Amino acid sequence: MPKNNVIFNVGGTKFEISEDLVKKYPNNELYSLFSSTSSKNEIFIDHNPLAFSVILDYLRYGKLLVPGNVAKEVIELQLKEFRIPYDNIVEDDNEEDNLPSYESIIGEFSAPYKDYKNSLKDTVINNAIKRLDTLIQDVILPYLKRHAKRGHQQVTFYLTPNVVTSKNITT
Repeated sequence: MPKNNVIFNVGGTKFEISEDLVKKYPNNELYSLFSSTSSKNEIFIDHNPLAFSVILDYLRYGKLLVPGNVAKEVIELQLKEFRIPYDNIVEDDNEEDNLPSYESIIGEFSAPYKDYKNSLKDTVINNAIKRLDTLIQDVILPYLKRHAKRGHQQVTFYLTPNVVTSKNITT
């Protein structure tokens, strides 16, 4: 572990964050846990790691956005237990926002769909283009919008064959 980081083990999920972030809020329970731990190696907290991740983002970015896969009530309970003040919780319901649409940005670069009747190759290419467009519109763009709302500036995607799993990927 780098010298100026602290690890919170929350329900079995480890969060390595800078000591500066913890020290930035000396009146909350996370700081108390950090300052009272003699070893400074790892602090175990028996809580929901998804909710804890939302709370860390709140401490980092100053916005409390709750994704659909985390209960708002769990966030409120953890905020109260950790003595972290908050005004209101904004549920990230992934509503449309002022971001430009996929079509307005990519439309001019996409290959036009054609009614291919000439060859199998043309049909395969057309179907691949349709599948990629669907992947981008239905999966990647909503994911990117959620992360952009949280202030994240970079997200990495790995497009892999079906036989490759996360266990096979090393960085």
